[in-house]
Amino acid sequence: MKATSKVLDLPQEEYRADEGVSRSELHVLARSPMHYKYAQEHQRKDTPALLFGSALHCYVLEYERFADEYIVVGKIDRRTTAGKEQLAEIEASGKLPISEEDYDTIKAMSESIRANPYAVRLLKGEHEVSYFATDTTTGIRIKCRPDCRVDLGGVSVIVDLKTTRSASTESFSRACLDYGYDLQAAMYKQIVDKVEGKPHRFVFIAVEKDPPYACNVLEADELMLRKGADDLRGYLMTLAECRRTGNWYGYNGESGKPNIIGLPAWMAKEYE
Repeated sequence: MKATSKVLDLPQEEYRADEGVSRSELHVLARSPMHYKYAQEHQRKDTPALLFGSALHCYVLEYERFADEYIVVGKIDRRTTAGKEQLAEIEASGKLPISEEDYDTIKAMSESIRANPYAVRLLKGEHEVSYFATDTTTGIRIKCRPDCRVDLGGVSVIVDLKTTRSASTESFSRACLDYGYDLQAAMYKQIVDKVEGKPHRFVFIAVEKDPPYACNVLEADELMLRKGADDLRGYLMTLAECRRTGNWYGYNGESGKPNIIGLPAWMAKEYE
């Protein structure tokens, strides 16, 4: 695959297998190079939350594929012969099982998104296209797979669908820092801008996981993108150095020197 490229209809398995470094991998590196190294050598387990998120993305972004990828099932008693036979049939189908409760939630979340006219416009672009580029400073191959990329009235936009406990602007701003969404916005923008040859804005569609499944469309501002770009540069430099030295250190850094531990910031103020 070319160093800088845009690939349509690339299977998820092939995208994951590509040597390019993803945003989620760099978010692990932010914890420590040791955690990154471990994650590279051990296959990630799909948690119920990840499976739910994937099902929602498929339903909202690629509805025509949903019935081919997922099967909605009721409660199954694994102890009975009938239950075991039903599980065997599901496994043989090659589809991923999703509970009736989760399916109803996914439909409700999708309806909330569709009720926002601007969100509907944002989701009419290219879905799940894979992008690859090479960082010019470190030579590290990087990749991204935006949920959607769309051109609206002369403005190009990268769109990312997120599930969240609270989609309020203030709460989601904190979630961006907690989960590295600022890094994602900057990284996706850098890669897609380079491949497409034009600048893009980055917009989140955040939808709550509990009733009434409120939705909020939020555009990353310049400060968030700048902070994310600074993090991206630092993480890639760290990764390049770890690859060069073979030192995949943990919380105490390359030297192993002890960190200083004290009171939590909120409590320390009482003793200042």
